[in-house]
Amino acid sequence: MQPTKRKVTQWRYRSGSMRKTIYVTATIWLLSVLFALPDLVGSQVQGERILYCSPYHDDWGEWYKKFRTMFRFIVLFACPLVVITVFYTAIAVTMLCRSSDSVRTTCDTESSARQLKSRRKVPTL
Repeated sequence: MQPTKRKVTQWRYRSGSMRKTIYVTATIWLLSVLFALPDLVGSQVQGERILYCSPYHDDWGEWYKKFRTMFRFIVLFACPLVVITVFYTAIAVTMLCRSSDSVRTTCDTESSARQLKSRRKVPTL
């Protein structure tokens, strides 16, 4: 039996997916503007001899400095670290499961056994 050949076609435009892309993009931009507003409103120039821009407004108190630092740590470091860890773990588990399943079923020749053995080494690095 000869395998069927699929014709390579151009990506088709679907209005639903385009509309969803526009909504997601607009939402991301809106959130980024909202998160940047405190920096825009609260920044001030300080110093006597050397002027520098401080992101912390004096009137907003000490709690704002702590909140801003923790918020940025969580949003810019902790959340991406957790997401990356979860997805890389899922990828490694999938690769390990596939390599162990294929060793049992397709080790017909010596070359395929060597290939599968080397593939199994990659996820365990």
